[in-house]
Amino acid sequence: MLHIIQYMNFKDTIGRYMGMAHILFQKNLEEALKARQVPITAEQFKMMSRLWQQEGISQRELAKGVGRNRAAAGRMIDTLEKKGLLQRHDHPNDRRLKLIFLTKLGKQIQKKAEESAKEVLEKSTQSLSEEEKSTLKKLLKEVIENLS
Repeated sequence: MLHIIQYMNFKDTIGRYMGMAHILFQKNLEEALKARQVPITAEQFKMMSRLWQQEGISQRELAKGVGRNRAAAGRMIDTLEKKGLLQRHDHPNDRRLKLIFLTKLGKQIQKKAEESAKEVLEKSTQSLSEEEKSTLKKLLKEVIENLS
């Protein structure tokens, strides 16, 4: 196996291209958020998006929903709480749990943040036809399924 890996051209692999696309997407999203004066990072956008769909969920549920471990999610929640975008509340039936809710400011930034993401999504596929976009989406779903 090692012998085969030594001769692979990693510069021209699907994994490298997917990784580069991810990095560039994050970079462009950061720039779009900053241009609209949205006080979150691309990583924080994932968490906020989950809360815009459903707030009042536990830190554990939120971590799972954004693909983070609980400790990393906790640090991100701390940061977003310091920015005044969300807050923790005690769970009514379980003292061990904190439920995460958006603040007024957390709700107010949703539109600008989503516009930023939409702009980057459109930019990322602007040279593709609708058929190519559909095929790309289908293929990426298959890659994700294969790795899950």
